[in-house]
Amino acid sequence: MGGVEEISWQEVGSLIFLIFLLFLAKLNLVPLVLFPFLLIPPSKFTHKRTYPFLLAVTVLLLLVEVAGWNIIASTHIDALLSNGADPTAQVLYLLGHPLTFLLTVIRDFLTNGWTYFQGWINGYGYYYWTPPQIVSFLFLLSLGSVLLADSTPEQANRKFRIVLILMFVASYLATVVSLYVSFTPVSSDQVLGVQGRYFIPLALLLFLTLSSFSWRRKIPTPSTRWVTLFLSLTLSLNILGIYLSFHVPCGTTFYQTGLCYRPLFRDFPSEVRPSLPISKETALIQEFQVTCNGFAELRVLLAPSVPGDQGSTHFVLQDPVSGQTLVDTSLANDQIATEDWYPLHFDPDWHSAGKQYILTASGTNTLSDQGLRFIYTPQSEFDLGNLHENGQLLQEDMVLQYGCATGLRKLWLTGKP
Repeated sequence: MGGVEEISWQEVGSLIFLIFLLFLAKLNLVPLVLFPFLLIPPSKFTHKRTYPFLLAVTVLLLLVEVAGWNIIASTHIDALLSNGADPTAQVLYLLGHPLTFLLTVIRDFLTNGWTYFQGWINGYGYYYWTPPQIVSFLFLLSLGSVLLADSTPEQANRKFRIVLILMFVASYLATVVSLYVSFTPVSSDQVLGVQGRYFIPLALLLFLTLSSFSWRRKIPTPSTRWVTLFLSLTLSLNILGIYLSFHVPCGTTFYQTGLCYRPLFRDFPSEVRPSLPISKETALIQEFQVTCNGFAELRVLLAPSVPGDQGSTHFVLQDPVSGQTLVDTSLANDQIATEDWYPLHFDPDWHSAGKQYILTASGTNTLSDQGLRFIYTPQSEFDLGNLHENGQLLQEDMVLQYGCATGLRKLWLTGKP
C-alpha cells in the first residue's frame, strides 16, 4: 500500500492497546504481533525513543500475558493432559528432531488440509454439529463476491503481500506446534487436535493478499446486493443453527438428515481407561436412560483385541419394562482394527423418551487376554445408569451414545414433525 505516515505517541498508545488485546487471544495468534515491526520502519516514528519504547512494552506484555499466563496454567496441566502427551518431553523432541517434525507438519497438511478447510468454512467446533452444506456454498459465494468487489483503493505493494503470507505461515506453524506439544504423544508422526476453526482469523491474511492483486480488475465486479444477500443468508442459517444446537433438544437434526446423538462431550479426561477384554470370564451390563423419542441406534466405543483373536462379542439390547429385545447380534473381534465407534441399528422406538434400556456384552473367548475392550469414563455426561462388570457395580460408565430419529429423519420416516 502507500507509504506509512509518521507515527505519533497517540498512535503508539493505540497500537500498544491492540497488542495487549492480541495477547489475550489464543496462542496461535501471537506471531501476528510482528506485523507493525515488519511493516513500519523505525524512521516513521516521530521521536527516536518511540520505537524502542514500543518494542520494550511489547516484550513486557509478551512476558506477562503469554509467558506468565502459560506458566500459571501449566501448574494444573497434568490433570488436563490426554493421549499420553508430555509437553516437556515433546519440546525436547522438537529441538532434537526439527527436520522430522517439519516432515510431520507437511504430511499433516497434505493429509488433513481439506478437512481443516471444511471445518474453517462450516463447523461449530468439537465436531458437535455441522450446518447444512448450503451454508458452505453460500459462504464460498460470499467470499468470492467480497474478493472480487473493488474495495481496495490502491494496490498493495510486494512487501505487504510477503509480510501477510509470512504471518499466515508463522501462525499456522504456531497452531500446529502448540497442539503437537500439548495434545500429541511424544515423537508422534501425526498432529492431533487441529480443527478448522482455529484458522478463522488467520485465513484473512491470505484473502487480503488475494484481494490486492490487479487481476481482479479484469473480472466483472459483483453487485453489492448479491454480496449482501449471500452474507445475510449465510449468517442467518448459522445463527439458526446455533439456536437449534444450544436451545432446542436435538434441534440440529431439523437441518440435517442424521440422527440426534446423546450424550455430547468434548474431550475425555485422563481417567478414561479400557475395560478388561470381553471373554467368557468377563461380561458387562450397562443401564442407560434415553431422553429423546425415536431411539434407533446405540453406538459404543471399542478398542481392538490382540492380533489373531478369532472369537466374537455378543450384544443384547433390551427394554426391560416391555421385555422387547431391540438387538441380538454378534461381532467378530477381528473386525475392530482400531479404537472406534461400533453402531447397533434397529427400528426406531417412537416412545423412547424417559425409558431405561439395558445393554449386555459377553464374549466367546476362553483366554482372558483376548477379546474386545470397552472404554470406561467417570464423566458426568455418561452417567446414564449403572454399569456392572461381572455383577460388580462400578463407579464409571461405558462410553456410548444413543441416536434418535428426530427432525428431518423423523419427517422422512413418519411424515410428522
